[in-house]
This record gives sequence, structure tokens and C-alpha cells, in this order.
Amino acid sequence: MKNIIYILLYCSFSVAYSQENPVGIFQNQVDVGNPKDSGSAIVASSQIYSLASGGYNIWFGRDEFHFAYKKISGDFILTANFEFTGTIPDPHSKVGWMVRES
Repeated sequence: MKNIIYILLYCSFSVAYSQENPVGIFQNQVDVGNPKDSGSAIVASSQIYSLASGGYNIWFGRDEFHFAYKKISGDFILTANFEFTGTIPDPHSKVGWMVRES
């Protein structure tokens, strides 16, 4: 019985651990909602990140986007320069920081 419990715990830990998908300084990256095209994030070079996504929007009752995040606490300062590259098919495309209390 102990062996079964250990195997279940190991499998649970493996599944939880494998869901982490770090990129550079970010702990994880995920698609939010159900975007038509899966998103991705890569470190293009030192301190330069490239995110791609094909979601609907970020407002009203339907959020679809790709999100790279890092949980931090305390006081902090965020700075970034954002730019779109390539063809932007939707004039309402967005990029930016999202900061949440929890």
C-alpha cells in the first residue's frame, strides 16, 4: 500500500512540475481562455522577449491571450519597451503589463 501511495505522490508531483514552462526570468507561460492559435514566449536575446498569440481580446466576458508571468511580492518597479513586429492583423491588438494583487 505504501508503494502505491508513493507512486501516486510521485505522479502528482511530476504532473504539477511538468506544467511549469519557464522562459527567461518568467516562471511560467500559459494561454488564457481558448485562443484560436496557441501562444508562445521565447527569449530572443539578453533581456528581449518575443511573445506570440492569436486570441480574441482582453475585455468584457471573453479573454484570450498568451501570458508569461513571475510571482513577486513587496515593492517593485517595472519598466519595458514594447513593440509589435510583423503584420498586425487586428487594429485592436494589445501588449502590456498586467499586475494583480493575488
